[in-house]
Amino acid sequence: MKIKPLNRYSSSTSSSYVLRHLSVAKHGLSVSRLSTAIISLLCMSFTQAAVNEQGTVSKIGDLSIYQPASSARTNLMMMIDTSGSMGISSLVLPKNNPYGSPGDVDVPLCKRVGVGEYQSNRSNTNTIFEWAYNLTDASTGDKTSIKKSVTIGGQEIPYYVRGCTKNGVTELDRLSRLKDALLPLLANPDQISDKVYMGLGQYSSKTEINIGTAQNKLVDGHSGRIVVPAAPLTIAQRKKIALALADIKSLDTTTNEDGTSNANLKLSSNTYPNVTKSSSGTPTAHAYAEAGAYMMGTGTGVDANLANATAVKLIYDGTMVKQKSASEDKQAYFVCIILGSTPASALGADVKQCVNNWPGQDNNYTADLSKLIKNGIYRPDSLGGWIKITDKADYDKQVKLKYGQNADVTMNSVWDAYSKFPIGWRYGGWLKVAEEPMDIEPVVGTVWGYSGTITGLVSYRVNPFTFTADQKDNLVGGFRYSASDTKNGDVYIKGSSKEQCDSNGIYFLTDGAPNSTKDNMAQTIANLSLTNNFEIKNKPIGGLVSPVLQSNLFPGETGGWEYIGE
Repeated sequence: MKIKPLNRYSSSTSSSYVLRHLSVAKHGLSVSRLSTAIISLLCMSFTQAAVNEQGTVSKIGDLSIYQPASSARTNLMMMIDTSGSMGISSLVLPKNNPYGSPGDVDVPLCKRVGVGEYQSNRSNTNTIFEWAYNLTDASTGDKTSIKKSVTIGGQEIPYYVRGCTKNGVTELDRLSRLKDALLPLLANPDQISDKVYMGLGQYSSKTEINIGTAQNKLVDGHSGRIVVPAAPLTIAQRKKIALALADIKSLDTTTNEDGTSNANLKLSSNTYPNVTKSSSGTPTAHAYAEAGAYMMGTGTGVDANLANATAVKLIYDGTMVKQKSASEDKQAYFVCIILGSTPASALGADVKQCVNNWPGQDNNYTADLSKLIKNGIYRPDSLGGWIKITDKADYDKQVKLKYGQNADVTMNSVWDAYSKFPIGWRYGGWLKVAEEPMDIEPVVGTVWGYSGTITGLVSYRVNPFTFTADQKDNLVGGFRYSASDTKNGDVYIKGSSKEQCDSNGIYFLTDGAPNSTKDNMAQTIANLSLTNNFEIKNKPIGGLVSPVLQSNLFPGETGGWEYIGE
C-alpha cells in the first residue's frame, strides 16, 4: 500500500505518493498489542473489488471483503476515512504537493467560482475565488453531481457521487470512489454472505458540539466513532449500513451533494448544515483503538469534564488565502505554524492568533521591506529550523540562491510582497505554501482587508487535542460520539466472537497516513480500549515510524504509526 505524507506539513517531501485506488490497511497478525488482542484471521477466503477514478467497479484491487467458512462466524468492522483529503481536494491538489496532502491529479480538474465570503460583521461580503465540482450529469438535471442507486430488499437507496473534468480527464473524488466500491457490494448477496456480521465506523467523528456561538458543528479530528453496530448482513442490516454510507457527503463551498446551490456552505458561514462530510484530520491511531474497543466490548474512556460540553470555546488561526482583488483570481496561500500571544475573540470563542506580520497591515509595506524584515521574515535552514532575514540585500541574495540569479526581487507593490515571496518562507508565524491548504479542517472563516484591493480570508481551526478553554489534552476517544445502540453504559456491546474458527477483523478504508495524535494520547486511548490482559507501557519501537512534522502549531503532534502496526 502506498502511503501519502502526513497532512500536517511533513518536513520530508521526497516520498510524496498518492493512492490511485482506495486501499485497506489490513491489520492482521501480531501488529501490536492492541491488534494482538482483537484480531484473529482464521479459516477465511475473500473476494476483492476496486473502483477507479472514473467510477468503474472491478473485481481486482485492495478492497477485500471476507466470506465466512461454512461453520464459522465472521465479524467485520469497516472503518471509513472521511478526512478532508477524501473530498474535492483530491481533484485539485497535485500528486507532488510539497506542503500538504497530495491529490490525485497533475493539474486541477475542478472549476473556479467567486464566493461572497463574510466579513467579521457577518453581513458585508467580499468575493473570494474557490474550487467547485464541475462534472455534470443528466441524472441531476445537468447539475454538478451524479445520482446513482442500489436496490436492497426491493428498496432503492439513492446516493450521489461527484467529480471534476478538464481537457478530457474526468475523475471522481475519493469519497465517491469509496461509495461506488462498497454500496454495490452491500447490495449483492452473492459477493458478501448474509452470514457475515458487519458494522461501520467513521473518522474523523461527526459531533453535535457547536463552534462557539455558531451553528456549525465540530468534526472531531481527534477521534473515530462507531456508526452502525455489527450484525448479520440481513436485508435490514445491509440497508442500515448502505444508508449510513450514502449519507456521507461530498460538498464544495457552494453546492449540496446533489449539485443544488446552498449559500450556507461557504467557508465563512456560521450556519453550516449539520451533515456528515469529508472533513478534518486522519486520527487513525485513535480510530483503531475505537474499533478495537468495540470489537472487545471495552471502551475508550469518558471524561466527566467533557461529557456535558456543548460548544468549542477556543479556536486557532489556521489558513490564510490572500487575494489581489475581487475581480482577479490571483492568490497566495499561507498556513499558521507559530502562535503569538495577542488575545482575540470570534464567534463567541477565544482565538489563538498567529504571529502576524502581513504586508500592507498597519502601513508596514515599503519597497525595501524594512518594516516587514524588522518584524520577522524567516527562511528555513537545512535542519528544520529558521533563519531570520537581516535586510533587503540578504533577502535578495537568498531568493536568488533559491530560484536562480535571474529571480525578480523588485517590490513595486504590496501584492508583489505576496506573490513574489518564496514558497516555504514565513511572514511572522505564517508559512507560505504552494497550494491552497484544502486539507486543513476549517471550522469557519472571516474576510479582512489589508491594503487597497487586497483581501485575506482567514479560516479558523480547532486544536485536534483539546476543545476546552484550559487547553487540557483530551485523553479519551470517540465513545461519546458513537451510536447509542453500540453501547452498554460506559463500554461497547461486544462486536466480536471467539468460537473455534471464528474470524474477527477491522478494516480501514483510508487514503493515507495518520495524524492528529501525541504519543501519550495514543498510548492512553489504546490502553483504555484494552482488556486487563494487555497494556502498552512504552512507545513501540522496531515497527512503523511516524515522520517528523514541520508545523509547530500543536507541539508534540505525531501520526501515531507506532501504535497501529509494524
